[in-house]
Amino acid sequence: MDGTSTAPGRRRAPLVRAAIRTAQLVSRIDLTAGTVVLACLAAIVLLAVETPIAVRVYDVPLIVAFALAGLHVGALPLAVLRPTLATLISLAATLGLQTLGSRLEAGPWPWWVVLLITQTLVVFLVALRAVWQVSIAGWLASVVLSTLVAVALHPASTDEVSANLVIYVSISGGALIVGIILGQWQLIRRQLLREREVSAEEYSRRTLAEDRARIARELHDVVAHSMSMINIQASTARYRNPDIDERSVEEFEEIAASSRQALREMRGLLGVLRTTEGPRELDPQPGLERIPELIDQAARAGMQVTLDSAPELGEEMTEVVGLAAYRIVQEALTNASRHAAGTAVTVRCERAGDDLVLTVQNTTPSSTGGTSGSRLGLIGMTERAASVGGTVTAGDAPDGGFLVRAVLPLHGVPDIGDQP
Repeated sequence: MDGTSTAPGRRRAPLVRAAIRTAQLVSRIDLTAGTVVLACLAAIVLLAVETPIAVRVYDVPLIVAFALAGLHVGALPLAVLRPTLATLISLAATLGLQTLGSRLEAGPWPWWVVLLITQTLVVFLVALRAVWQVSIAGWLASVVLSTLVAVALHPASTDEVSANLVIYVSISGGALIVGIILGQWQLIRRQLLREREVSAEEYSRRTLAEDRARIARELHDVVAHSMSMINIQASTARYRNPDIDERSVEEFEEIAASSRQALREMRGLLGVLRTTEGPRELDPQPGLERIPELIDQAARAGMQVTLDSAPELGEEMTEVVGLAAYRIVQEALTNASRHAAGTAVTVRCERAGDDLVLTVQNTTPSSTGGTSGSRLGLIGMTERAASVGGTVTAGDAPDGGFLVRAVLPLHGVPDIGDQP
């Protein structure tokens, strides 16, 4: 790409990284803890207002006013953690303040302004945190009990008391409805997030299981040919070499019988996999030579993919290793498109002695290597590499990108005699 197309992308990269870090920081904030902190701040402010009003305006004794006001405003942070207990405490404190401060000439009663504000906040928090039955029951109890107190203490002043009660019912009822709606929305959202996490995990596990089954089928295709050749050579040894003794003939027959048994067992396992996984693909298995096609497919899908090098190894590399290389690059590109969409991806295929080195790197750190992902994609690549005696490493690259590096031996798993 030319300079005019890459420069804006480079300028946007720091902004994208800053936005990702900000989103991660916000996601780590505990909503419950934040609500408790805000409720505590509101309780401190309301306590400083409710206590002097109870003492100066409604002639409530100072000690009693401070204690009841402390219980009332203390129900605010408690409503976040124990909604039912907070409802009971707020009702008791409210009835005590209304009973002791029952002076109509002093101001609004039974719901003073600051008393109404505090109780409305309690109703809202209880509706937000508790089941809707508890919040509605607590709100109805506050309305009924305050009405009974008003009728018992001032039966003749129905107009003023009724207007005050209507104001409380309207304001607190509105807060109740809003709290229930927000609470139910949060509940539904949490359930959807849990279902999405379960679905994503199940999908990843199913994909990993399918990949393992595909590895087994592919290994069968490769190993079955070698086992068949061993069976044929052992079965025809006595005809190709008529001079061998009877003991050698018996050993060759045992080898032929063992190879036939192994082939039957492999075909039985493969039959189970085909039955559970569906019809088998009849196309030839892809190898290293088809990685450029994979790059072209990713580019047509909208990814910015570049293939730096692809060595011509020919017969030096076994079919199983070529297939493993193709699948590892395929999975790495899938993870990059899923977790780092819109970033540039570079694929390198290099030879290092008797090994094939594959690297897939994107320009922005990918969540596949973090704690938020299931890491099943990386597990699948690791198992794919291990099936041919190779290794896979993944993590943040020195330049800030995410790097997947696979080292595969060209000849596959070494013979037992070659291992140290």
